[in-house]
Amino acid sequence: MWKLIQKLFGQKSLDIGQVPSLSSLPSESKKNSVPELVVQKKKEPIAVEGLVEIAMSQVGVKEVGGNNRGAKIREYQSATTLKPAPWPWCAAFCCWILDQWLKDPRNVAWLNLKQMTPSQWKPRTAAAFGFIEWAKKRPNTTKILSEVGDLVVFDFSHIGIVVKVGEKNFQCVEGNTNQKGTRDSDSGDGVWLKTRTASLVRCYIRISPSKAQ
Repeated sequence: MWKLIQKLFGQKSLDIGQVPSLSSLPSESKKNSVPELVVQKKKEPIAVEGLVEIAMSQVGVKEVGGNNRGAKIREYQSATTLKPAPWPWCAAFCCWILDQWLKDPRNVAWLNLKQMTPSQWKPRTAAAFGFIEWAKKRPNTTKILSEVGDLVVFDFSHIGIVVKVGEKNFQCVEGNTNQKGTRDSDSGDGVWLKTRTASLVRCYIRISPSKAQ
């Protein structure tokens, strides 16, 4: 998966065990604007590269009208089973990304579902830890890892999409967060590109094509 991301960002392929230096990672934006890390548009997005593109396209979205409010926040929340309302939306944001990703038939074909339809497969949980249970129920296409994957679940009940990895830190796009990096209904104000350390991580989730017959 990282070779795909490295290709997406124009990096040369790395040997196993090598990662980009942190000097190659952009510093976190002081303002909630699109950061220096720019995803190049490609005519033929391939599989999980599309998750990165969709996530990056949302950086800079802000809550409007109060905590956990705004038309775009409601759109994210609509990707879950809960009725949109002023509740924390980091998991809803990731559900929305995967929902958008599945609208591309090339991604559906890559996923190679055998026992579920795309609608049955996609997550609809409003809880960060709910993604762990979602992954456990889809062993043919999702794996829970201790190493870096496509989705990252944090110990403080938060979740994001991994977009780049460094030697000690990694970058991810997260909803319902802020410049300081906290996540709760009082302090999360938008979609941000964050630099995180592995010490905060509960687990990672990797998405891969199904091999089930």
